[in-house]
Amino acid sequence: MKWIVSLLFFLVFASSTYSQSSKSSTVIQEISIDSLRLFIRQLSGDTSTVIGGAAYTILSRHKNQAGNDKAAQYIFEKFSSYGLITELDSFSITGKNVVGTKLGVRFPNKYFIVCGHFDTMPSGPTSPGADDNASGTAAVIEIARVLSKFSHDYTIKFIAFDEEEQDLIGSHHFAARALSRSDTILGVINLDMIGFDGNNDGKVDIHSKAVANTVQIANEIFANVAEHSLQLIPRIVASLPYSDHESFLRRNFGAVLIIEDAGDFNPRYHTVNDRFQFLNIPYAHRITQLTAATAQEFIRLNPATSIAKNDNQVDPMQFNLFQNYPNPFNPSTHISYRLNEAGIVQLKIYDVMGREVATLINESKSAGTHSVTFDTNSIDGGLNSGIYIYSLKINSPNGSFVQNRKMTLLK
Repeated sequence: MKWIVSLLFFLVFASSTYSQSSKSSTVIQEISIDSLRLFIRQLSGDTSTVIGGAAYTILSRHKNQAGNDKAAQYIFEKFSSYGLITELDSFSITGKNVVGTKLGVRFPNKYFIVCGHFDTMPSGPTSPGADDNASGTAAVIEIARVLSKFSHDYTIKFIAFDEEEQDLIGSHHFAARALSRSDTILGVINLDMIGFDGNNDGKVDIHSKAVANTVQIANEIFANVAEHSLQLIPRIVASLPYSDHESFLRRNFGAVLIIEDAGDFNPRYHTVNDRFQFLNIPYAHRITQLTAATAQEFIRLNPATSIAKNDNQVDPMQFNLFQNYPNPFNPSTHISYRLNEAGIVQLKIYDVMGREVATLINESKSAGTHSVTFDTNSIDGGLNSGIYIYSLKINSPNGSFVQNRKMTLLK
């Protein structure tokens, strides 16, 4: 009988895991390196494009140059062509953000943001900004192209910010308005300078800070590199306030920055030579795939499953089990989860055959974010390398919920 229960557990978990991971894999496969390459070339003036029905070459995206308005129109037309609700969010005579929205089917008033700035330096008539930040903007456009094809529980906003180079003016405007409206922002991934990898080592920095759920977003990004076998070496670093994620952090919204390795930074940054020919497009492509997969997780269908109430309007984000960190791990790892209301919590570890390995928590917990350390040295006889399942069950006044995730022990 026990082996039947174990087999059923494994099959149910495998089915759920396959459904979620296969969606992420589909998203990753859909991210096109050719589209990304073309968008960067068009935004940086390496090739012409069609804007408003006429051929145009964007030679500069500085706020005081005509190409800045043309770039905004280019992005607007891309977002609109994907069926997104698209708007120009003007905040000054020269400044305008471009916002494309894909509404969630169940919780349209809660949204996740993928963003990057499109304006450039230097201030002259030639300012290609291929890395800073045609690379990040092109990634936002490509992710919008792909994720616009899917339906999600939560809304996702794709934003190209203007006047980042003038002390983050565009993102400050947006974040301040979001705060004044009491918007629910599930998280922000900001992409800025993701195209240069001079030594081709795949290192990428993830800027994180202990604000709202920023650390959890950073951990998800870090874990997804291994989960999807992307050829990147991620590093979580202390957040610096020099890009648009900072506007959200200052207002207590969770936000991370993904940017190229600070130890291998683009030497042509803010010059007329920040051109497409010096970029590492496969590197930018992998970062775009990573961002798309992570965004998909935060807006995905059914991140938690009700097992006690037939109530399809229960918000699954009331309970969230985050990816363990580090992952892979040896010998210990940290597991975090969030409760929006108090409940009785069970957190257990299973092997892939459904056999219980450990019970980490079995008690009442208050609302908030909690963390626990799983140390394999505490297990009699130890554990072998392999995939393990950690399962969170919550019993609360609004029902019972279960969420499972995978982690990898690598000795």
